[in-house]
Amino acid sequence: MNHVVLNVGDVEATVNFYRDVLDFSLIIESPKNRYAFLRAPGSENHHDLALFSVKDDPDGAEKRRASYGGGRVGLHHVAWQAGSLDELEEYRARFEKAGCLISVMDHGTNKSVYGVDPDGLDVEIMWLVPQELWGEMEHVAIAELMDLDAERVKYAALVAD
Repeated sequence: MNHVVLNVGDVEATVNFYRDVLDFSLIIESPKNRYAFLRAPGSENHHDLALFSVKDDPDGAEKRRASYGGGRVGLHHVAWQAGSLDELEEYRARFEKAGCLISVMDHGTNKSVYGVDPDGLDVEIMWLVPQELWGEMEHVAIAELMDLDAERVKYAALVAD
């Protein structure tokens, strides 16, 4: 397992809890408390916990909330870590074959494929970019559609032994 994503009623209060009580570090926070990414104590992961607000906001979050647990507080998804981009491609193909592929996304520090299980719960399989390559991506929330084949070519040379 790589990280957990929660839908929360108050991002700031939840950040304060995990930071002040459990010693998590705040890595990314959004304007207007829409989301935050935190790292657990002693972790070398980019983030171990992501929080997304389910509160109403005037800037068009309805579409986003519909895909994040329908606006309910609770678990959004758990992400499992693949060992390579080739392995990530294998999971993408499995999701596609099963008819449950949702998306293939570039999150900067990680590359992800999303599927949905039989109960409608999102499942993320992700590959973590090596930490020495994060650069400015460490503190930026990125969610863009991704060309997995292009990423495999790009990172093949960067992560070669």
